[in-house]
Amino acid sequence: MISEKEKAYYKEYRSRPEVKARQKKWRKDNEEYLKKYSEEYRKKNKERKNKLDRERYHRKRSDPEYVKKEIARQRKFREEKKENVLNHKQKYYNSEKGKLNFIYHNHRRLSLMKNSKTDLTNKKVKQLFERDKVCVYCGSDKKLEMDHIIPLKSGGSCMYNNFVIACAKCNRSKSGRDVFYWCKLKKIEVPKIVLELLKKQGIRN
Repeated sequence: MISEKEKAYYKEYRSRPEVKARQKKWRKDNEEYLKKYSEEYRKKNKERKNKLDRERYHRKRSDPEYVKKEIARQRKFREEKKENVLNHKQKYYNSEKGKLNFIYHNHRRLSLMKNSKTDLTNKKVKQLFERDKVCVYCGSDKKLEMDHIIPLKSGGSCMYNNFVIACAKCNRSKSGRDVFYWCKLKKIEVPKIVLELLKKQGIRN
């Protein structure tokens, strides 16, 4: 075990300008080696690396001074690299992963606002789109979204079994209406998947 005295010495030693300059030069000269070593280490120690990263993150986030500096650093970066940040956001939110993440976080936010239960994960959001593939009400494959079978304002939840895939047009039209009432208005049959999911929730027409 390293003593507190030794820790203090190493900390002071690493903070010296000449030591920092030497380390920086070494990293620059051995960039390819470090990259390869880092990739191999992550593969071999994935769980340990994730655990240490989480611990480091929570330790830093509990320090008010660090949080203040980090916010200032991020704000400065966004101001200086506005165009780069915008291009990155557009690229990310147009990707499959970005779309799923946006939908997932949006519904998590809704569940918190309405104090509703949720069991959603990115994986489950992906499974929903793979399960239904198209709008369950009209069969469209354009502008697909997640629709609450039982609306939140009617006591519905953000649980997996309370979601189907709907196009933006059907989702906006249905809004907070009861699914049976809305289907009757539209003169369409209630989709089988909707009836199955309601049955799983213990609800029958």
